Amino acid sequence: MKESILVVLGSGFVSRIIMIPNVIANSRV
Repeated sequence: MKESILVVLGSGFVSRIIMIPNVIANSRV
């Protein structure tokens, strides 16, 4: 149970790190 939660949090964390540069690029344009 705890392991699956960590996997979900980890995947969400990675997706945020990937999204941040895209948001910055969109705001500049």
